[in-house]
Amino acid sequence: MSPVLYTELVVTLESTYTGTMDSALDFEATLNGVSDTSISRPLFVKSIDAAAKTVTIAFPGADSGDYQLALEGKGVGRIDKEALNLKVEGVVTGISPLTGSYLGGNKITITGKNFSTNKLDNPVKLGINWCYVESSKVDEIICRVGVSGETVDYTGPVSTFLRTSEEAALADGVTKIFTATAPISTVSALTVAFDEATNTQVLTLTGEYLGTSLDNIELMIDGVKQTCLTSTDTEATFTLTGLDHESTNAVSIYMPDGFPAGFDTITTVPVTPNLISISPATGSAGGTLLTVTGTGFGVKTEGLTLAKASGDSVCDKVTITGYGTFTCMTKAEEITASDVLSLKTSAGTYDCANTLTAADCGY
Repeated sequence: MSPVLYTELVVTLESTYTGTMDSALDFEATLNGVSDTSISRPLFVKSIDAAAKTVTIAFPGADSGDYQLALEGKGVGRIDKEALNLKVEGVVTGISPLTGSYLGGNKITITGKNFSTNKLDNPVKLGINWCYVESSKVDEIICRVGVSGETVDYTGPVSTFLRTSEEAALADGVTKIFTATAPISTVSALTVAFDEATNTQVLTLTGEYLGTSLDNIELMIDGVKQTCLTSTDTEATFTLTGLDHESTNAVSIYMPDGFPAGFDTITTVPVTPNLISISPATGSAGGTLLTVTGTGFGVKTEGLTLAKASGDSVCDKVTITGYGTFTCMTKAEEITASDVLSLKTSAGTYDCANTLTAADCGY
């Protein structure tokens, strides 16, 4: 049984059971400790099925250990002729990797059994630093270590907890000692430029020992993983696939061994928004719902709209639907072909950047 997962226990009675089975109230269930006999707590009897002679009991979890379930029926007393034994445990069967950067940022996979599917139920620590759980399944936990503050090599245990303070047991032969050493890679700068050939923003990360695999670097902006295009030991490029804000975004850089040297000097990247298309190309003077696409703006970009050369917005209502896209319900006014529309934010105004099909920006 899992120490942290809610489980429904179904007890099947003998077909000859003659006690009352009108409702769940006709039964009482108690969880008793075997090794710790001071443990005795009632369990909720959820339902009964008189025809099938079954009793369903809610088990909310418990500290690891051996238990017995006592079941009493109304008017007949204890009805568990044989001990109903429960073994409650959470076990770690593997931890990988067990080496990485002493700066933190290490992604660790823990395999085992009886983990929770709730990310908050199984906290993980590497030494004194939290390893923040990114995903949790019954048999696997994936977590990422935060900034460690360490500047020298160290060793420390990877501890997996069951809800609060109880630590999951290790299977035979499994070690949990992590060795942290100096990071392999160094990053020095992150820049971005609009690529006219693809109508996308391309990020360029420079550094040392970045590696040639496209899967080697995880570049995150506002929690969104950017798509790696190319990678050499000294430079990697990425398509900007998402951000929340063009200037106050948050950048995180991860290598296979965790944070690279210099990661803390690249915390944001200023991006210039661009207009790519407006659809449909024609509409009503009474108001038309336009779909606007572009790059370099996100759901937290302020003052986003379409504007005439005068700077006046043509949108009565703007709804940002995701990175690089929003809808504009135009005001009840005439917009002619000579009214060149631009993308406007609280920070500036940006003309059409679509040199491949510039007419796509017209309305």
